[in-house]
Amino acid sequence: MVRRGYENVDQLDEDELFRFGLYVGGMLTEYDNAYYQYRSGLLDESRWQLNHSQLEFIFQPPGVKRWWVSGQIPGVLSPELVALVEEILGEEPDRGEW
Repeated sequence: MVRRGYENVDQLDEDELFRFGLYVGGMLTEYDNAYYQYRSGLLDESRWQLNHSQLEFIFQPPGVKRWWVSGQIPGVLSPELVALVEEILGEEPDRGEW
């Protein structure tokens, strides 16, 4: 289900889409926490850059991008992380299929 969602979130049924959202949303809350720690000076630059690279990787698959732009994101993410993801998506070239 996760692999199919990564490839094309539109092929998931309602229950699968819910689970996919929990999965991706759960990962994003971890990056939200790391971003907060970085902005608060608790996470150094090199460690944050690793997290940022991983966050960029998460948004490479077309299904994850589609999930994000469809507004399925959980309302528990900070506005700062939402803005960061929007920035990442704005900078990333379309890499085609996963």
